[in-house]
Amino acid sequence: MFDADLGDCCELNLESLPLQLQDFENKWKQYNPRKNVARWGLSITSLDGQMTGEPDLDSLREYNRLNGTKYNESDFRTITPLGEQFRSFSEKVDLGRSHIIKLGPGGYFPYHRDLDWNSFRVIYCIEDCQPTNFVWITEDKVLPLQNNKWYVLNTKKVHSTFSFNGCKFAVFNVIKSERSVRHIVRSLAI
Repeated sequence: MFDADLGDCCELNLESLPLQLQDFENKWKQYNPRKNVARWGLSITSLDGQMTGEPDLDSLREYNRLNGTKYNESDFRTITPLGEQFRSFSEKVDLGRSHIIKLGPGGYFPYHRDLDWNSFRVIYCIEDCQPTNFVWITEDKVLPLQNNKWYVLNTKKVHSTFSFNGCKFAVFNVIKSERSVRHIVRSLAI
């Protein structure tokens, strides 16, 4: 339960990244395509290193049920062309399914829990993630996330997000390995 041991939200002392997303502007795919919600994704990792979004930008539970598969977060380990921009992070941890999420105005994730016990979530806030535009709620607390900052968030707890005007953030499923945990602990801001 590494992420739970750290609390709900821990800032990491990792460098901000000068991302070049304009090269991927035509690669955005609907995130969880069976839901009509203003959210899109770009794959940082995928099954084959491609950026098709299938199945890496889908609900794995729904995709597995509909397709008779058994994918989990740790199956998506091949870095995509976009993922090359995150090498300074991905070379130090064991990375599973990871992507950039773009929420449109009014885009959201409803209350849910992430229940893959073999990984934990690291979030990197990219654009317009200040509290006046982007709200991340864990149980009954609004988390004060900021642009260009990295966080370990306990997504095993009930959480939800909402963007008033649109925003972008990266979601990393980090596999719980000694190497990953050691890097994150060394990177804690406090």
